[in-house]
Amino acid sequence: MNQAMKQTLYINLFGGPGSGKTTTLHDLISAIKRHPNLQDTITRDVQEYATMLILKNQTNMLKNQTLVTGKQRDMLAEWNGLVDIVVTDSPIALGYFYTNDIYHKFRVVQMDEQFRRNAPYCFNVFKERELNEFSKVGRVTDEEQSKSVDAEIWNTVPIHFVQQRGEDVKELCECVATLVQMIKDGESISLRNINGNFSSSMKPKY
Repeated sequence: MNQAMKQTLYINLFGGPGSGKTTTLHDLISAIKRHPNLQDTITRDVQEYATMLILKNQTNMLKNQTLVTGKQRDMLAEWNGLVDIVVTDSPIALGYFYTNDIYHKFRVVQMDEQFRRNAPYCFNVFKERELNEFSKVGRVTDEEQSKSVDAEIWNTVPIHFVQQRGEDVKELCECVATLVQMIKDGESISLRNINGNFSSSMKPKY
């Protein structure tokens, strides 16, 4: 007998290169595994395809953001309906901020819209940049360029939760637990009504 398809919740971690998204991803995955109300959930992480290209010295491929974002979309879509939670440090929409080419931007928007029609439960988290030393490992941007991406993301993407610098992921994990329960109960979800760090007064000063 085929198992019923799950209503997968995607936790999208947004921020420029070096902001701490991957660290937050690992911390959140660990917190989800320990949360008493999430013990029966299946969780997967999907990390950045572009990082693999950089580490393999295939940075020329990054010029084709349609290709890079398409690969990232496929990695994310693979888990839709199979698991309860997907945490990613490379949401599809992030590709929009890594190209200046109008065609590639258009294709990224298309892919993001198509993906969200099939996976409507997407929770967008903005990772406020830590103040520690910027690492160039696995990146092609410098610190100033990365901060510029932070600002563009903040001014463009609907953000449901701000993971502030220096804070642990406990409150974020509680939001995830609330959302998972609401999805299981078949409740209508208005993401901006979920209790969390979202507040205009908490916006980073970019």
